[in-house]
Amino acid sequence: MKILLKPLFLAFLLLFLLDQTLEKNGIFLPFIHSYLDDICFVPVLLSLASAIMSIVLFGKNASKFSYRLSLFQIISAVIYAAALFEIILPKYALKYTSDPWDLLAYAVGTVIFILFINPKQQQMSSQKL
Repeated sequence: MKILLKPLFLAFLLLFLLDQTLEKNGIFLPFIHSYLDDICFVPVLLSLASAIMSIVLFGKNASKFSYRLSLFQIISAVIYAAALFEIILPKYALKYTSDPWDLLAYAVGTVIFILFINPKQQQMSSQKL
């Protein structure tokens, strides 16, 4: 759960929430709205996934340790999200549009998560609990 206190995670979360607040209040910045949300989405999603795994595996010690997502878990989550938001939802909901540039934004967010947010090593294994 320590991952949720990392400054970069908090920055992405605040940027995402700020953009959504501006949009809800009628202030629409097209480029920022279209791509900043997609860049922020991946680090926020994966950080929350890491925090949830920390709770599941470390229980009462979750506040002291962070679960490190594997590269397979990261790539699987990003592919799933990309398929959902860029293929499936645009077919069934007019609110969603597919944009190939979103894939680049997801990739940027993924690289940032891997390099700067994902814990560098597993801090505690579930077998030691």
